[in-house]
Amino acid sequence: MTDDRPIAEMLPEIERHVELGRTVYLKWTCPACGERAIANDPNRYCTQGYLHEEKKDGSPCGFLYRGDLFGYLVLGPMIPFSFQ
Repeated sequence: MTDDRPIAEMLPEIERHVELGRTVYLKWTCPACGERAIANDPNRYCTQGYLHEEKKDGSPCGFLYRGDLFGYLVLGPMIPFSFQ
């Protein structure tokens, strides 16, 4: 089970992370092999699709994902949690 959602639903969240100086990578479940894949280029949504080049075991996958369900990974400065 993944937390994938339609990209249009997530874009405002992603744009906010980028505005705060964070790096965002899109991720998805590859329909061909079932593995989770992550985009090579951060802070970018590619309308032509994403190529799942290599599986975790090093073997090629080669599936071009053109779906609209994604999750995302955020890297970068985070606001510290405050106990008040």
